[in-house]
Amino acid sequence: MGMIASTFLLVMEEEDAFWMMSAVVEELLPASYFSPSLLGVQADQLVLRGLIATTLPALDTLLAEHDIELSLITLNWFLTLYSSVMHVRMLMRLWDLLFFDGSKVLFQVGVNASKDLTKLPKNSHCTRSPLAC
Repeated sequence: MGMIASTFLLVMEEEDAFWMMSAVVEELLPASYFSPSLLGVQADQLVLRGLIATTLPALDTLLAEHDIELSLITLNWFLTLYSSVMHVRMLMRLWDLLFFDGSKVLFQVGVNASKDLTKLPKNSHCTRSPLAC
């Protein structure tokens, strides 16, 4: 949540940033997204995994083959609304879409970023986020 708040503070006054955070927590994201159990974001991770399985079956098979849990990669994306992995200019455009279209944008970006995982060369040693590789 701190990454989101700090990004808001980069582009607006404190009171506006407070009200934007309030809107994110109370209206934009599902309930209990930032609760101690993280139940809302865990549910979103299951939805994303299902979307990956249906839209990118080759990636789903690859993740299963190597016993990689997708949520270990994408949980941070969702909890920070991508502010921890995207350049601020791209992030502002993403957040414009997020506030206009709703939380479905998180899934659209997640699936499209995951498509990039299938394009990495087999011998790639990219240790950064797929959004940065």
